Amino acid sequence: MMSLRSLKRLLIKLVLCACLSVSLSHAQEIAVIVGADSTIKQLSLKQVQRIFLRKERLTEQGKQWIPVNLNNHHLQRKIFTEQLLKKSTFELERYWNEQYFNGISPPYVLASEEAVLRFVSETPNALGYIILCRIDKRVKHVYIIRIKNALPELCP
Repeated sequence: MMSLRSLKRLLIKLVLCACLSVSLSHAQEIAVIVGADSTIKQLSLKQVQRIFLRKERLTEQGKQWIPVNLNNHHLQRKIFTEQLLKKSTFELERYWNEQYFNGISPPYVLASEEAVLRFVSETPNALGYIILCRIDKRVKHVYIIRIKNALPELCP
């Protein structure tokens, strides 16, 4: 039979695990976002890949897509590159070096998720990505990337 002390410890562990799993579920998704006023409702994986690799440069309305990246120091950028674009940082750098000689520039790079939120919300046809739990009324998500490994430090 369990002592009262053991039962309390077990209960505390269960509560902590439940709290951690709730925060992890939100931290395990990166949202590809557009401005809240955008008519785009959803994009496919293939469309997002093509837009960020600048292979698809125009919207269905004939307007230019404006994809934006976080800088290389952000873990979200690494996850986005590896899990969505299916490239290592080195492969992506090599890809952009090749594209540069064809006159194609990589997406703009912004310093923070807040900068991405502001830019995407204020720029028609802009597309960026942030941790899902950081979405606010300025933007909406059009694609969700499920992070393969738990990363609790990404969301408060």
